[in-house]
Amino acid sequence: IQTHRAGDGGFSGSPGSEHGTVYGCFLAMGSFYNLDMELPDPEGMLASLADLRSADGAYSNEPNFPEGGTPPTAAAVTLLRHLGHAPPAEAGRALNCTSAALNPDRLQFGWMPASLPRGWEERKAVAAPLRDDATT
Repeated sequence: IQTHRAGDGGFSGSPGSEHGTVYGCFLAMGSFYNLDMELPDPEGMLASLADLRSADGAYSNEPNFPEGGTPPTAAAVTLLRHLGHAPPAEAGRALNCTSAALNPDRLQFGWMPASLPRGWEERKAVAAPLRDDATT
């Protein structure tokens, strides 16, 4: 996973990239989460996400993009919430929801629920088995 760490502190699909992508950060966070490992340098990921915020307040997978997209914005909101930061209100507008819907206590996207359901550990072990040679 660390080989995909970008120069700006985020993660990218290509090793050695200068800039991370929201998608790369989302995959890295999910990988560390599924491996029960702490994310190294969460501030680096936050800095990368800040650079990926587009002019309209949403998020893009490229820095300095004028308009964000729904998938990267949804992923960025999820990442921000799990890194302990409130998503910006503009991101909510980009996702066509109110800022109340971005309340971290109610926000749920994909593999990172706001609270873990009963039996989560057993389901996680079945859903994402690891190979013996899996490394980060």
